Amino acid sequence: MANLNNLPESEDISSGKNDFPIHIFPKDLQEIMNEYHKVLNFNYDYMGLTILVAISLAMGSFYKLQVKKKWIEFGVLWGALVGKAGINKSAPLSVFLEPFREFDKLNYEKYKIELYEYNIQIFKKKGKPKNTEDHELNSNDVMPIALSQPKRKQFLISDFTPEALSVAHEDNPSGIAIYSDELLTWINNFGRYSKSGEEQFYLSIWSSKDININRRNSPHIYISNPFINVIGTIQPEKLVDTFGKGRDSSGFTHRILFAFPDSIIREDLSDLDVPDIYIKAYQNLIEGLLTKRTSKFGKSGIESTILEFDKAGYEKFKEWRNKNNQRINKGTNDDLGGIYSKLEIYLLRFALLLQVIEDECNKKDCTQIQLKAVESAIDLIKYFEITAIKVSKLISKYNDPLANYSMDKRIVYTALPTEFSTCKGKEIATKFNMPERTFFDFLNDDYLFEKQRHGYYFKKV
Repeated sequence: MANLNNLPESEDISSGKNDFPIHIFPKDLQEIMNEYHKVLNFNYDYMGLTILVAISLAMGSFYKLQVKKKWIEFGVLWGALVGKAGINKSAPLSVFLEPFREFDKLNYEKYKIELYEYNIQIFKKKGKPKNTEDHELNSNDVMPIALSQPKRKQFLISDFTPEALSVAHEDNPSGIAIYSDELLTWINNFGRYSKSGEEQFYLSIWSSKDININRRNSPHIYISNPFINVIGTIQPEKLVDTFGKGRDSSGFTHRILFAFPDSIIREDLSDLDVPDIYIKAYQNLIEGLLTKRTSKFGKSGIESTILEFDKAGYEKFKEWRNKNNQRINKGTNDDLGGIYSKLEIYLLRFALLLQVIEDECNKKDCTQIQLKAVESAIDLIKYFEITAIKVSKLISKYNDPLANYSMDKRIVYTALPTEFSTCKGKEIATKFNMPERTFFDFLNDDYLFEKQRHGYYFKKV
């Protein structure tokens, strides 16, 4: 495993400070976040990630970024708010997803009315359906009348089977979000209903690969470019069981954005309350984006708007990508390589989201991904890179710490005593044909070694 503390192009990782970069948001959003922090002690990391997922859901598949021909990125985000029990992780989720719950409530009431009217039409040749007050159906009385069954419009889904998720998305093709207050519940349900490779199903939909489900007794499902967000909370001590155990090596864990503050202090309750102007401003932002992809009652919007980089934005992305490629190509750790490769995808998605947010707040049409959005996306990536590595470290503590090292390094490390001098270490390395230069480079890996004093080292794992 490569050194996780001194990574190339990651100079901030070992500084011990990793604040969420709220400057990436427009001033209006920053003011809203500052107010909730002041009045309700909301953590900026939790607010920032939740707002990003909310904005992503609001714009759905209406916007997409074309990097090259056949290279298209949508704004799909998967996020986890990490923190100990009782530190107010769920409250930011509740507040900043509230507009969607309100829409879902309205849409459900409308759906019940439409379903009732549909049932009336189905049964009209047989007379009034039974139990009409409760909208209950007797499937034996169904008449083969050519009518379109109402579809329930919704944004958030919490308790579902994989097939139900696909049906819900088919009814809401512009995008939905899995909202699981405890992400452990969602992941523990993998394989609960079938053994058909549910984890692989989610790996595919993160990449917006088409959903194609053939069902024996129901209509088949086909969804092109699925758009399914994920957001929820998890406690640090549950990270290993949830995102370790092979999910890090499969790439599943690398698809998660972690809001993982170093510490949170619970403060006394403020006597103030959040002014309505801030609540309304956030609601207006979400509604403004939703009107571009859907009406208030869930009718489908128009085709996706394809955005491209302007020249400066594209050059900045290429510059960052070249540096990221060097890290991946020079790296010896598959876990870090997986993190870096997914960060590239997220950089594109962030640039798309941040441009859309900026233009929506400024009441402008979104036409190009500009330099400012790319630079802000890079700042955001730095934050999530550090939290991803933080999670990787936690998982690595419970895995084989030498699993990703070459055999010669595994052998030498095992042969070294817990404490040793440079002279003794060189002697053991020579015994196993490891070149002196390689051995000294190996000693610089402070994931495995700690320098106690000049010429003396201690094995850390």
